[in-house]
Amino acid sequence: MTKERLILITVWIIVIAAMLLLLRRNNWRRFAAAHLMAQNLTWINGLIHCQLGVYAYPVREFPKATDMGFTMQYLFYPTLCGFCILFEPNGGLAKKILYILCLPTATVIFRMLLMRYTRLIVAADYHILQDWVTLLILFLISRAVTNWIFRDPAFLHAEEQSA
Repeated sequence: MTKERLILITVWIIVIAAMLLLLRRNNWRRFAAAHLMAQNLTWINGLIHCQLGVYAYPVREFPKATDMGFTMQYLFYPTLCGFCILFEPNGGLAKKILYILCLPTATVIFRMLLMRYTRLIVAADYHILQDWVTLLILFLISRAVTNWIFRDPAFLHAEEQSA
């Protein structure tokens, strides 16, 4: 087994364990909405970057289905985004802005490590600032849509009672 496959399996184990350990019954809907919104955006973003030749994924899970990596675009980034939205701190504006800026920063650092030390991501024309801004925009859109969906708690309680 190559180190790339080992990394992919490790990511799956960590993500599933994190979901089992950190999600509670009262917050799984918010997490699911954030995860699915981020999943849609990262999937489309990844497909566009693959088609433009910005990224290549030499080691991937479904080579006949798509030219991009499944685990990172479909599982890791959306789960990270979901947890960041779910556990967003209360407090002042400066604290929230710093927290929001941490997600794209951590994601870019992780992506750069993968590009440098593995064959999971190969970048033809990589611009770190462009990648960071893209991830920030994707996160802010996911956050805005999730907050919009959950803006009225009375709506969710009425839905739970009718089910």
